[in-house]
Amino acid sequence: VRSIENFSSSVEPSETSKREQLKRLSDSRVAGWSDTLSAKRKAKLSWKAEKEKQEEERRKALDAEEAKLREQLRNQTLQRAEKMVMERTEKVRQFRSQKMLTDALTTRNEQVKEKKAMAQKEVEHEKKWHSFVIKSVQDANQKAAHEEEQRKRNRDLIAADLRRQIHEQNE
Repeated sequence: VRSIENFSSSVEPSETSKREQLKRLSDSRVAGWSDTLSAKRKAKLSWKAEKEKQEEERRKALDAEEAKLREQLRNQTLQRAEKMVMERTEKVRQFRSQKMLTDALTTRNEQVKEKKAMAQKEVEHEKKWHSFVIKSVQDANQKAAHEEEQRKRNRDLIAADLRRQIHEQNE
């Protein structure tokens, strides 16, 4: 046991620092190698860390989207509830009732106007028909009077001719 202690104590401090320097030099060379166990371990750890970071970012984005949807749903629910409360108030019910009454009266006034317009059209149509019938009757009367006058002239001519013939025979 003494010999190991003597050996350890016999190693010079400069030799220890030289070993450390060689160790550091060796480590710096090995750091650039990708096929060592420690490099593979570091690569695997960095890959896992990157994957976890991406997963965390995805979860955060998903959480933000879900929060946004929940907020929209909440706002819609609040708006629907406010609307229901507003509809239940007496003023809103009165307003709706008055609006319905106004609409009904407006519709009725339009119907009355339409009925008057239709009656006016019917009266105008009857006047036109009456004028047409009167004109037709007048035309027929004039034609009949003209024909009667023509027949009378023909009769008068025939009678005059007969009188002339009788007068000629008598003479």
